[in-house]
Amino acid sequence: MNHARLDEAAEITPGFSNPGAVQHQDNGRFLVIQPRHVHESGRPVSIGEDHDTRMDLPERAEGYCVMGGDVLFMSRGEKNRAARIDQCAINAVPTAAFFVLRPRPGLVDPEYLAWFLNQAPTQAAISQARTGAGTPIVQRALFEAICIPLPPMHQQGYIAHLSELQQKEQEILGRMTQAVALRNRSIGLSFLTNTSR
Repeated sequence: MNHARLDEAAEITPGFSNPGAVQHQDNGRFLVIQPRHVHESGRPVSIGEDHDTRMDLPERAEGYCVMGGDVLFMSRGEKNRAARIDQCAINAVPTAAFFVLRPRPGLVDPEYLAWFLNQAPTQAAISQARTGAGTPIVQRALFEAICIPLPPMHQQGYIAHLSELQQKEQEILGRMTQAVALRNRSIGLSFLTNTSR
């Protein structure tokens, strides 16, 4: 099986660094992607025209726009999750809290890349690349040097598909658990209300 450094498997760029705070502007030209837009499960992200954070950023922000198939990686904080961008409207810009990985065509599948970055051994390597006493930051040079195994593309797609199925299963189980808890609470309240009369 072939292996490559992350920066060989994908073009890696930082998110857009805006000097001011992120504040929504109704008619803002750019759609701003923040860490809260990436689910902890690493499920794919869709950025549509109804996105909840718009801003008028400097023109240079155009060079930081992302597209479907890119992979967002949270480079700041202690939860360094990755997620593939599924669908993306134009002028969507991630903040400086991210690295953006654009997989090299024919070399690595975007969903496989996100899956790899979220695996425990990779997360352990990433934790070694974090520095900073306040908000930890993943050092780009160390991140780029992480080695990724590259099985044939069809195998990458198979792994990515299994990962997607697992995410859907977890979401369904989560909804079922929540529904059962709500039902039990409702039954309990009904029972206590009736017995107190």
